[in-house]
Amino acid sequence: MIKLGTKELPNLSSELTVKQFSKVNEILAQQIEPIEKWYQIFESLGAIESEIDDMDFNQFKEVIKEFNSAENKDTEIVQSLEIDGYTYKAFETEFKISIKDLKKIEKSVAEKPYHYIADMLAVVYKRTDLTNAEHYENAHIKHKAKLFSELKANIALPIVWHVAKKLTETVENLEDDSVE
Repeated sequence: MIKLGTKELPNLSSELTVKQFSKVNEILAQQIEPIEKWYQIFESLGAIESEIDDMDFNQFKEVIKEFNSAENKDTEIVQSLEIDGYTYKAFETEFKISIKDLKKIEKSVAEKPYHYIADMLAVVYKRTDLTNAEHYENAHIKHKAKLFSELKANIALPIVWHVAKKLTETVENLEDDSVE
């Protein structure tokens, strides 16, 4: 956590929710001036507008530096989650992702370039008491995405990195095969 005025703001992946992390990434990608960008980030994380407005530039710069100095070391994929009495599993013994999952994730990334992470988790983590058909229903995935948006980002990031790597490998391999 970092302090901005009277508020403590999350800056570690273990403090930010998936929803907050997605919002920060969306703001960072915007083509707006740097001060406005950081103003929006801090405001989205709960800073009080008047406290930001009254800051000296050097203080503001230090808060940005402190926010960016966070070390996020979480790299292990969490095998299963317990939410509201249900168990959601990403894998049994080792993390693998199916083409069906990659297709759904790819579609979500295309439709929601900055807010796909909760959807990705909703596809990867399957509720253990449901069938595959039930798991892939759009309403169920939407419901899980809403639940998972409140999880801490440190649970999501290892999966995001792994899936991004898989998507990149898939595209590269398909392109290589089409050249021959």
